[in-house]
Amino acid sequence: MKVLERASMSLGPPATSEEPEQRPWLLLEQWATRLHWPLILGAIVFWAYLDRHLWFFDDEWEFLLARGIWYAPANPHSIWFPHFGHWSTLPVLVWRALYNIFHLSTYWPYLIALLATSAAVLELLWVICRRSVLSPLLSLGVVAVVGFLGPGGEDLGWAFQIGFMGSLAFGLAAISRASAAQAGASTVARGPSISVLALASLMCSTVGDAMVVALAVVLFARYTRREVLKVLALPVASYAIWWAFVGRLGPGQAGSHLQLATFTDLPGYVWTGLATALGRTFNLESIGGTVLVGFLAWFLWDLRDLLNRRPAIAGLGAAGLLFYLLVGLGRDTSGDFGATAPRYIYIAVALILPVIACALTDLAERVTSGPADGPAESRRVVLACGTVILLLTALGDAGQAQTWATGRTALVRGLKTEIEASAQLLASGVRDIEGPAAAPVGYSPDLTVAMLVRIERAHLLPASPLSPASLLDARGLLQLGLTERPLFSGRFYVMLSRGLIQLPGGNGCTTYSPTAIGAAPSLLLTPVSPRQAASVEVAFPTAAGSDNRAVIGASLVTHTSRGALIPAAVPLDVPGNGRAYIDDTYTRAHLLLRWTAAMPIRLCSLGTRAGTHRGTSRSKERAFGGSTDRRGPAARIGRPATREGAPATQEMSTVVGARRDSCCARAQKMALGRNNIILAQRAQPAESRAQRAQPAESRAQRAQRVNN
Repeated sequence: MKVLERASMSLGPPATSEEPEQRPWLLLEQWATRLHWPLILGAIVFWAYLDRHLWFFDDEWEFLLARGIWYAPANPHSIWFPHFGHWSTLPVLVWRALYNIFHLSTYWPYLIALLATSAAVLELLWVICRRSVLSPLLSLGVVAVVGFLGPGGEDLGWAFQIGFMGSLAFGLAAISRASAAQAGASTVARGPSISVLALASLMCSTVGDAMVVALAVVLFARYTRREVLKVLALPVASYAIWWAFVGRLGPGQAGSHLQLATFTDLPGYVWTGLATALGRTFNLESIGGTVLVGFLAWFLWDLRDLLNRRPAIAGLGAAGLLFYLLVGLGRDTSGDFGATAPRYIYIAVALILPVIACALTDLAERVTSGPADGPAESRRVVLACGTVILLLTALGDAGQAQTWATGRTALVRGLKTEIEASAQLLASGVRDIEGPAAAPVGYSPDLTVAMLVRIERAHLLPASPLSPASLLDARGLLQLGLTERPLFSGRFYVMLSRGLIQLPGGNGCTTYSPTAIGAAPSLLLTPVSPRQAASVEVAFPTAAGSDNRAVIGASLVTHTSRGALIPAAVPLDVPGNGRAYIDDTYTRAHLLLRWTAAMPIRLCSLGTRAGTHRGTSRSKERAFGGSTDRRGPAARIGRPATREGAPATQEMSTVVGARRDSCCARAQKMALGRNNIILAQRAQPAESRAQRAQPAESRAQRAQRVNN
């Protein structure tokens, strides 16, 4: 920190006697130098405010509960084992230390570690820009854009991303340290510290690979070849040893899915990622390609001059391009969508934006027409315009940051409630229909049933009050499943239907067809026996060669004095053949089925209604807003009150979509942009509850694969 302070103090414009007309401009640059620290502090406070309601999410559970320092390096639970291709030893150590002190009581310590790393990144960007003789105004603009970078909000609001941010911070520190020396200087004093910083960058994530390349560019421009090899020997040799003995053992390693199409699609993938990153950053995605073309043209045209005069800027530009090349080579089946993930956008913009600022500085120097001893008027205009554009860009990015934080907060709040409710039910004796190795909560593949029981009984989860709707919601996650064969002998009967016409069927099956295109059909089923778990066969028509799968939204529905209590739907993905069995072990509630597609559904293995079941009289049927399903056109369910008091007959696309966002498996989380993957993209398809509801032995094998 003292080194950064001395560097920052020494980078301000010197106090010289200039012409009177030049003094206001110099004063403005001096103020820019003084304001960069308050700007960094403001950015950190801004993100701390936006992140105040966030909680643990997705991959964080692996670092919290599944890693330890006492395991052998090749053990999947050790601190040395790769996290989807990333060497993540340092982030794991940070998380384990924080967990041993704070456990799960608060998310703030983890966020503070991330935001402190972000502050270091901003200061280091400022130092590198000023050492590269960029204008203080443009340097301030770079700090403002990166500090409020809403399109890359995942790296500033998800504490797990300390891996990406740590690689970036350590890499920038090494580059700053190396660029401080004069060309041809000796590495005797600086070499060891640069080597350690480069190694630390590699030990945080695969972003460190790109940062080491950027460092190599600077070193070859500043030092002799022999001294460069001495500096890079430690980080490169350490990484090679780690990869040979441990890194290659992780799942989804780069090269496991490399095909000819991977290389032929790589240029388009890199273009999509960089163009989207620049377009979203400048708040107009359509101009991203134009900005990228201009950046590449200037960078390649002026590359030789950059290597001679500003090697740090040249290294950052090369690292930005290499970063997306690594992402493209290691990507999974998410295709171009993965290239636009927010966690990638932040890294790319942080590396490329100083190069764009350098291009503006170069343009200002080329248009200078005034005296050589002071900035010309034209130069001031170019620099002022560039600074204004960057500051306005930062303002727009702050608005995008608020949008991102709002969406992530809503998602995390729902997941937190599901985790707490599921853990409470499991600890009280409720069993998951898929077995003890199941991971019932979406975006939490490491939170198995056994793990939830353990942390609940250890009182590690917050003791938050849970509503009946939240508990019923969790029961749906635990006690509903979709399998290829029936798990139980009990049967359902159709109590109510909405937007459907009953058609005659054979072989003990009944077909229900939508009454109108675009309608949101639904069925309310009730177990024949209140003491016997039940299964029902559902079938949808499938077109030959079609990959479209039907998705059923299943909800457990109970009747209260205020009406029907209908939680959000659990998405159940029907297999490609269109047939599956819905299994239900909570027979004290009705089963509501809804689906988006306007296609008929066939129900088989239905039972018959014997008298009034559990007191379900005609008055209770009317409480759900419908009538019994006896003959002819199906009666409508109506609009019972939900847990929020709102109508429950909202479109299925909203209900299932909301639940699907929180219950999909690992591959679908790419839509939000998550999981740190560069060389080790998740190559596994999205796991649905249909895929998870397998026999216990196969489910245990799958859990072992996920943990590995």
